[in-house]
Amino acid sequence: MKTKKAKRPKPPPRTPATTSETELVLAEVHSGVGAGKEINKKLKNAFGVPYAFLTEEQWKEIQSKAGLRPSARFELNIALRRYWLERFNTSIDPKARDAVAEARQRLNGALESLVELIDNEGVFKGPVAYYQRTPLQQREELEQTCESISRASLILSEAEKRLTRGRGQPSYGPLYDLINHLDFILYASHGICVTRSKNRIPAGAATDTPAEYIWTVLKVADLQVSESTVDTVLRNYITDRDEHDRAFPKRAL
Repeated sequence: MKTKKAKRPKPPPRTPATTSETELVLAEVHSGVGAGKEINKKLKNAFGVPYAFLTEEQWKEIQSKAGLRPSARFELNIALRRYWLERFNTSIDPKARDAVAEARQRLNGALESLVELIDNEGVFKGPVAYYQRTPLQQREELEQTCESISRASLILSEAEKRLTRGRGQPSYGPLYDLINHLDFILYASHGICVTRSKNRIPAGAATDTPAEYIWTVLKVADLQVSESTVDTVLRNYITDRDEHDRAFPKRAL
């Protein structure tokens, strides 16, 4: 008899940050964006988040846990503002993913058919006029076509993944980009990249591990995104980054 797997209990809802008028003005100055009332209004209506920047209390928590210098605050606010603007500007057509999936399926079917033809020696037999491609040239062009189809299928596969999103969760792109920006901030601050290491960030009294630092920022900045979603995208990001080995620009914060 099969037993049903118990559902993971939902974490308690996170509440919006509250701050005094004086601290709010100070936070706006440090955010570097100023006059952000319009984006703050949109943010609150759409996601229940009152500010597109870190409050004094939020910044002090992140700074303490990650051992960041005061100069990193400005860059963090830029990263968050970019994240929210991308969320606002990224509207996903629900039919787009289905169209991409169907196109990729057709491409893969065409690829299988072409490969079968290339492996069939009988396809390249028969007389050829002097102005026509030779059987060898025909085979080579079909092989090149297969390579092009494979590349197109890979692009569509990535697009399908990017368009996949859970209800109430950010799309893959903005969250992935924010993690990349937070990774840069950690590298520019301490010379290390985000990993899944259990060791804390090697900076003074920092208490977070690199992965915990990512969640510390997101749990106060985005009240809707879940830790499991962040963990999944973080895994994908680290895999991609390490595979392609793209170095960050040398700039200290």
